Amino acid sequence: MNTRIQFERSALTVFAIILLAIAAGCGGPLQGKKSGKALSDAPAETAALYQSRCLSCHGSELQGRVGSETNLQQIGSRLSADEIAVQIRDGGQEGLMPAFGDQLTEEEIKGLADWLASKQ
Repeated sequence: MNTRIQFERSALTVFAIILLAIAAGCGGPLQGKKSGKALSDAPAETAALYQSRCLSCHGSELQGRVGSETNLQQIGSRLSADEIAVQIRDGGQEGLMPAFGDQLTEEEIKGLADWLASKQ
């Protein structure tokens, strides 16, 4: 094979890998940064947990992304921390929210519940 063609293919491959690496690091919910003002008052561990487990359904501003039932902006005025913990652990009504009791520790559930209960 022609040396120039090999060089161009190699350069194109390296360029594609660099683009993929850049795209993979941009703004996904698993990034270390907090996304949105709603998470600004969350402890770092709680914010990271929310981003990795909750953000896809509840949104970066707690606005809810899967119907009005998923809006958490004022969840603390509707449910206590204990009630929120039960919902996280056991799941929501009619299967809308999955149970996370087998995926999260009690400490993680308590951290999320306490922080969400402050949302009034």
